[in-house]
Amino acid sequence: MKVIVQTTAKFPGRTPREVWELMCGCHFPKSANPMFKLGVPEPIECRLPEGRGVGKTRECVLSTGTVQQKILAWEEPSRLVVQADNPEAVKWYASQIKDTFTLDGFSGSGNNCFAFFFSLFNTCTITRRSEIEARGPIRAAMVWIGMKFVHMHVFRNWKKMLKS
Repeated sequence: MKVIVQTTAKFPGRTPREVWELMCGCHFPKSANPMFKLGVPEPIECRLPEGRGVGKTRECVLSTGTVQQKILAWEEPSRLVVQADNPEAVKWYASQIKDTFTLDGFSGSGNNCFAFFFSLFNTCTITRRSEIEARGPIRAAMVWIGMKFVHMHVFRNWKKMLKS
């Protein structure tokens, strides 16, 4: 049963490139949120162990194990598509997860007054769309709730990381 979860967040004063770098590698602080105690896998780290680009692997380390995601599209800094088939860390919930990250906003390129002026008002918008093959209708509802929570948790932590 296919489940689609889509979440959008705004990062005021940040460029797509700054947010892109967090998608490529970051470490999340331990959370005390009770959702993770109820069984939602807690994100710990994401990384690119093989480097950047299509065909490489993006790893998401969760409290339940590591999800290996094959990079299907790499359009830095605007679009990343990854897919995990039979992810061991969430095997009870899902047989496949495909994530599409779309970033939009002023890139900050150029070395002139116009670019500088618009960079002052920049807001990066990121949309994460997860398509999950859930293992049955009851698990599909659990997957939707859990994945939506994870989307919001990740975006909230990325905002904190960019502020520090």
